[in-house]
Amino acid sequence: LMSYYTPKTSSGGSILPNARPGPEGFQWYEGGIMWGTMMEYQKLTGDDQYKTVVTNGLTLASYGPVGSFLGSNRASQISIQGKWNDDILWWSLGSLYGAEIYPVNTVMPKGVTYFQLAQNTYDDVWNDWETVTCKGNPGGLYWSKDRKDATRKDIKSTITHAQQIMMGARLSIINRNQTYLEHADKMVKWLRGGLIARNFTVFDNVKAFSADSCALVIDLHSYNAGMLAGSLGWLYKATGKEEYIQLGENIAAASLPTYTLNNIVYDPCEKTQTCPQNQVLPKGTYIRGLGDLYMFSKNVTLKAQLKSLLQNTAKALLPLCDDNFNCNSNYWSAGKVEPRNVHFQMNALELFNTLLKINTAPDLAAAPQKFAPPTAAPPSEELGPVDGSAFKAGSAVALVMTVMGLLFL
Repeated sequence: LMSYYTPKTSSGGSILPNARPGPEGFQWYEGGIMWGTMMEYQKLTGDDQYKTVVTNGLTLASYGPVGSFLGSNRASQISIQGKWNDDILWWSLGSLYGAEIYPVNTVMPKGVTYFQLAQNTYDDVWNDWETVTCKGNPGGLYWSKDRKDATRKDIKSTITHAQQIMMGARLSIINRNQTYLEHADKMVKWLRGGLIARNFTVFDNVKAFSADSCALVIDLHSYNAGMLAGSLGWLYKATGKEEYIQLGENIAAASLPTYTLNNIVYDPCEKTQTCPQNQVLPKGTYIRGLGDLYMFSKNVTLKAQLKSLLQNTAKALLPLCDDNFNCNSNYWSAGKVEPRNVHFQMNALELFNTLLKINTAPDLAAAPQKFAPPTAAPPSEELGPVDGSAFKAGSAVALVMTVMGLLFL
């Protein structure tokens, strides 16, 4: 995965976003998913060889001492760059991992602390909670921050709430601030007012036009169900309230018929060959969320089902990786080989991370101060390309061999 990234100041801490329609295209939010995946990889494996590159990426993307993924010129970032609440929350989850694995007061080189960056983002997103529209179920966070965007300004998306619940639960575990948990409970109750169906199907968004006019959009995307289930697992960890873990378990169980085929995880758009080629498929973060739920669930039957699913998915994936462990995506379609790219590789690492996660004691997941923090100089053009050879020859082999062992537990 890291071989796809060349760190330099001009890229803003990410693979350079572009609007190309094919696999070479890259969206800004994907950089946040990438760094979150790499942070979790470090947490689970103990391999911290990329901690400086990852931290420098987060620092660049949050404008160093500004400590915000929207920077100082917020209007431009929101309206022109199109950075919305779910986008900055993907990035913020990367800084949250840093707050968990480094001492809580650790300052990012030329930036703020990991915890402060996560907290700043959380607060920024919470400012978009409103209770005027949808009087039958008032509340909800806006997806877009651009109140002038006629096509998107009214949308309140499930994924934004799932991310924010997860952020709040994990921040509260670090600093014991009950306000995060009060917010989380409000968000869960609001989601249950429509976006979570009675059969625990999770829909995509609500269009909140006015107090009297709201429309439920019943589109289905795997990451909504997975990340929401995982966030409820973390909320249970933070509060001890059974209602949260039970809701997460019900959501996960209800999602399996839609997002699995032959006991392998997939996105339905893969079967119809309609998935966008220029962005990561939702199934990677769906898998991440299932792993988070698994760590805290007490439902033995569901956990056995999830473990079988994830192991079987990995067995289907491994033959589709090349000698450098660069993998493609359609695990469920035997023999189908597609051009490998960074989007597919992020999903592959999400799956490997999750296999490690479901075989790790839950308490390890929230354990802070595990690593010495990076101490490198600020990001600069002279950082040069990442040399992925050490990873391919060593760490990836160890990771894949470990995962292969876990497939038969």
